[in-house]
Order: sequence, then structure tokens, then C-alpha cells
Amino acid sequence: MIRQLNPRELKQLDLPPTRPPPNTPSGWDFCGWDCLQQVKVLVGEKGETKGVYEMEAVFKPLQGVTSIMMVWLFENLHRDAVYAVDGKTYPMYLIFHGVDHLFHTAEPADKVDVGTVFSWNEIPLTGCLHNRLSASQPWSCPRNRTGYLQSDPVQAWGTKFHTKVNMTITRFDSSGIEFIAQEKNPFFGGSSNTRTIVNTRHTWTETSSGLVLKTQQAVGLMEEGSDSSFDTSLLAPVTNLIIKEQYLDKAVNVPKGNITAAAWMAALHYSQEYGNLPKWLPQMYSGRTRR
Repeated sequence: MIRQLNPRELKQLDLPPTRPPPNTPSGWDFCGWDCLQQVKVLVGEKGETKGVYEMEAVFKPLQGVTSIMMVWLFENLHRDAVYAVDGKTYPMYLIFHGVDHLFHTAEPADKVDVGTVFSWNEIPLTGCLHNRLSASQPWSCPRNRTGYLQSDPVQAWGTKFHTKVNMTITRFDSSGIEFIAQEKNPFFGGSSNTRTIVNTRHTWTETSSGLVLKTQQAVGLMEEGSDSSFDTSLLAPVTNLIIKEQYLDKAVNVPKGNITAAAWMAALHYSQEYGNLPKWLPQMYSGRTRR
């Protein structure tokens, strides 16, 4: 399996030229902390994990969403879809999150499966504020926030925390999906100098109340040959410091060096994405064009 590495640098043309209108007249109605049953964050600097950080978010039941819909979602995120709010066609990725998302691709594009490479391009929690004094809601987002466009100057978005990463699917079935990001660096050692540094896993179970989703993300140097077990050698602490610095990339909207804030940022971004699925995915799935 060929696993693509990370381009990282965000460019003006990576931003969308237009975006879908908000899903309410007063702005975007996103899920927040209230849509999560539980959030757990472990940070390496505090000795809680051997990696940079681990984050786990368990969602409250997503009513009307089924396992089949989740599979269809990941199979089609890189395609266009009709947005029910205005009846126009947009990239589904921008309907998935109309503010934070920039663009999304799948390679190969004809069939999403194990081995497919997703390119995730986002500015998570655009326009949101960090509150270090809150242990349960460390980020808050105004309802009237809007996402960046190609017409916006680089000075407006260039220093914000962003993700531009290629992630290879390692598992995809009716109950979940997992994808990894890898980096190649002579410092990593081993036969190929290539290691997994990010693992994201979404698993779901259907219940009588709705679909229960669990999202897990692990950032840090993994053992050679492993996609999910952190390296515990003497190499790991130094490498994880480098990974942390690259991950934060001097973003001005994340407190300096605060990887805990970045982990909680990921949790809320996921809540806004997946917590909102009941508001649009069942309707879109029922009206889909079968391939």
C-alpha cells in the first residue's frame, strides 16, 4: 500500500470561491458541547499519554442516521450534492461543515475503500474563541461566523490553525472508518524512515435512540510498523515535541504551545460536523442518485 505524505502548506486556491448559505436565517446552527455525551483528552506533556495527545468524543444518539448513511457519507464527501436550504449544488464537504471546511478529495475518486487517500483541508473553529478558564467548554463559537473564501487576503487566514493532510484509509466497513497520516523523516529510523503520526477513528453503533458515534484521534509518533500504538523508545519524546510544533505551526488562534487547547478544538469541530448530521444527511441520502 502506498501511503501519501503531508503537503501541509495552505494556499489561496485551497479555499473555496463560494460557500453554502447558513442553515438558519440567523446563522449556522451547529451542534456544540451539548451534543456530546463524553469528551476525554490526554496530553503527553502531562504524562497522560505516550503521544502528543489523545482525544475521544462520544456523541449523543444521532436520530435518523443509520450505519448505511455513514458509509454513504464517506463514500461521497468528495462529490457534489444538492443543498436543501437553497436547492443549489455544492461540494458535499462544504455542506458537512459550511464554515471550517476548505476542500476534500479522495484518490482514487471512483471507489472509496481501504487504501483510498483522503485529503482533509480545514481551518477548524474559524471565528471561535478559546477560554482557558472553562474546563468543560474551553472553546465557544458565535452563531454568525463565516468561513474564509479565495477572495479573502492571506493575512486574514494565513496564521490560523489549519489542517492540510493526506490520510490513508486502513479500515472501512459498516461499523466504522479509520485513517492515518504518515511522515517520512530520517530522524524516525527504521527501514523506510516513515511513521504514522496521526490516527483518526470513527466507530458507530445503531440503537433504538439513534446512531451512537465514537470519535478517537491520536497524535504522536507510532511504533515502526504500527498505525495505532505509540512509540515508547528514547526517540519518542524528542520526536513528539517536533510533531507538536509542526501540528500547532505557530497558529495565532491557539494559545502558544497549548496542545490541550488544540485537542479540545478537535473535539468541538467534530461535534459540529457529526452532531449536525441528523439535520441534513437522512434527507440527502433519501434523495440520492444511485450509482
